[in-house]
Amino acid sequence: MKKTLLGLIMILASSTAFAASKTQNMEFGIQGSAESVDIKNLNQTLSLKSFDASLGKLTGVSISLYSQISSLGTIQNLTDNHARAALDIRLSKAWKITTSFGTEHRLGNAFDMIWSGESSKMGTYTLALNEKFSYSAATKDVAINSLLFSGDDLAAFTNKPSIDFAFSADVFNVFNNASITGANDFRNKNSAGAWGKVEITYTYDAVSEQNSLALVGLTWLILPLAARRVFSIIS
Repeated sequence: MKKTLLGLIMILASSTAFAASKTQNMEFGIQGSAESVDIKNLNQTLSLKSFDASLGKLTGVSISLYSQISSLGTIQNLTDNHARAALDIRLSKAWKITTSFGTEHRLGNAFDMIWSGESSKMGTYTLALNEKFSYSAATKDVAINSLLFSGDDLAAFTNKPSIDFAFSADVFNVFNNASITGANDFRNKNSAGAWGKVEITYTYDAVSEQNSLALVGLTWLILPLAARRVFSIIS
């Protein structure tokens, strides 16, 4: 009987671990919005929880990063002549994501053009007096998928309370407005915003709660038998 119980305990102890995963995500701003988070000197940090070692043994980490820049505005012709409005939106500094575990992910460089628009083709003038050229621009949802970590790299996800991802960027506008006579009198209104998101998945060898409970129960069951055995030897 005792040998059978001991055998069951050994079997359960060797089968309590199983593969599991846990995903968490966080974002700032609203995707596609030019007004929710101002991009002026953008410096937004998303802090996600490190792996909880009480869940089991960490075996792998997968990270996906997302970001987008959006712009919204109008260019109004205030000249007495027909005119043309044109705009380039460029990065004034690197658009990047820097992590607390020492990596940097660049989405664009300073002076890169991220959007260009015009009210009419070069050499044509279609904006009448007080007429506005309206635009709503957004970069594609830039994604950096499947940053994978394993082995010794996993220590970075367990030795601190949180994992930080710092998003930074800024833009400037280049207006190329002109009227048919060369006069230049326009009213420019513009707002620009940013959105960012981080998704992190931890894979780990977890301990089965059901098997753990069974293991505890069997242990308590065999303790009295072991105690009697010790008592009989002493006697």
